[in-house]
Amino acid sequence: MRFQRDERLSRLRQSLKFYYSWRSFFFDRAYSAILIASEKINRLSFRILVIYVSALALLIITNAIGRISGKGGFHWTEELSSWLLIGIMLVGSGLAIKKGLHVGVTIIIEIAPAITKRLLVIAGNFMITLFLLCLIAISFITALHIQGEGVFLKIPLSIPYMQIPLGGILILVQMLPFLAGPLLKSCSPEKFLLTQILPEEGQ
Repeated sequence: MRFQRDERLSRLRQSLKFYYSWRSFFFDRAYSAILIASEKINRLSFRILVIYVSALALLIITNAIGRISGKGGFHWTEELSSWLLIGIMLVGSGLAIKKGLHVGVTIIIEIAPAITKRLLVIAGNFMITLFLLCLIAISFITALHIQGEGVFLKIPLSIPYMQIPLGGILILVQMLPFLAGPLLKSCSPEKFLLTQILPEEGQ
């Protein structure tokens, strides 16, 4: 009887060892794939941001030249600049996620126990992801059904409006490591906050 019990316990340990090894392998592969996708989107977002900022700078210079020359500036540059600023805000928000530069209140997470801290980070990141999904869906439907053209450029408004769902998708992909990280990785949940916790003075 004792031998049979020991044999069963040995089989159970081997099964659990195989299960945790397989789960760890699967989680590591899944998290690595998420990180790769996020890094590619991060590089794409950076290039888009460079283009947007450069175009905005050229528009400002063009408008300034128009005012200096006595033409009173070009009204179409102001309209296009406002559209570019929306794109810069969306693309920049995704880049700020990776750097932990978003503003947030972290005092509760800092003083919370380890288990509670992880649950708070998971819940917070899940709510942000849910908000992004709603933003993408609503803004995409709005962009498809918007009527009219720009005041000066005569461009269909659906084109600049489409920046919002596309920018939301870029943010969402860069958000995925912060959503999956606390679930798949055993490291400190503070690593997956969108707000970087700065070290205290004197440390």
